[in-house]
Amino acid sequence: MNTINERIKFVLKERFKGNVSEFARHTGVPQPTLNNIVGNRLSKPSAENLERIINSNELINARWLLTGEGDMFFYPKDGIKLFEPENLPKQVGKLHLAPIYESYPVSAGNMGLSAVRDDKPDGYAYTTMPGVTFFPVVGCSFEPTIKAGNYVGTVKVDSWDRLDTEKIYFILTREERMIKRLRIDKSDNNILWCVSPNFHEFKIMKEDVIEISHVFFYGMMV
Repeated sequence: MNTINERIKFVLKERFKGNVSEFARHTGVPQPTLNNIVGNRLSKPSAENLERIINSNELINARWLLTGEGDMFFYPKDGIKLFEPENLPKQVGKLHLAPIYESYPVSAGNMGLSAVRDDKPDGYAYTTMPGVTFFPVVGCSFEPTIKAGNYVGTVKVDSWDRLDTEKIYFILTREERMIKRLRIDKSDNNILWCVSPNFHEFKIMKEDVIEISHVFFYGMMV
C-alpha cells in the first residue's frame, strides 16, 4: 500500500467490511468525501479528515496511515479481542478499549472471589461506549436470555435511585459476583432482592455491595 488512499481503503475493508456509510458515521467524514477518497477519483484527504479518521479509533497508528510505516494498529502487549456485535449501542465518535476479565467469570447464580478491579485485564475489546468492562458468564439461571459462554458488558451505576427492576445488573459483593435483576425490599430500604428466572430469590444487604453495574449487552465475542 504505497498511497494514503490505499491505506484508508484498507481500513475501510478491514474495520467496516467495505461499508462506506458506516465508516463515515464512525469517523465524522462526510460520505461523499469518503467516496471520493476511496473511489475512482482518489482525492487526497484533507488534514482535518485525516485527523477525524485517526481520532475515531484510539488504536489506529497515525504513522502507518500517513507514511505506510509500521503496523496498522497499536496492540496492547497482553493481546486484544475485537468485540463488534451488531446490536452494540451506536454512537458517533472514536472507539474505546474496554477491559475483559476472562479470569473472573460472572455466575448466573452466584460465585465467590469478588476482587476484580485491581487485577490486570486478560485482554481488551472495542466498544463505542466509554467505561465498559466485559466478563464471561458461567451458570444457567438466566437462560435462555443469557447463556453460559456469553459475555456481559457492564457499566457502573452511580446511584441507588437508578435501579430498575426490568434491567439486569452485575452485582459485586464481598463474597459474590453475579448477574441478577434487583428490587428493593418494600419494608426495609437497606435490603435488595436478587431475582433471576431459574434461581430462587434471595436477599442481600446494601452495605455488603461493593459495586453494581448495568448489564447493557450480553452475547458472544467476535
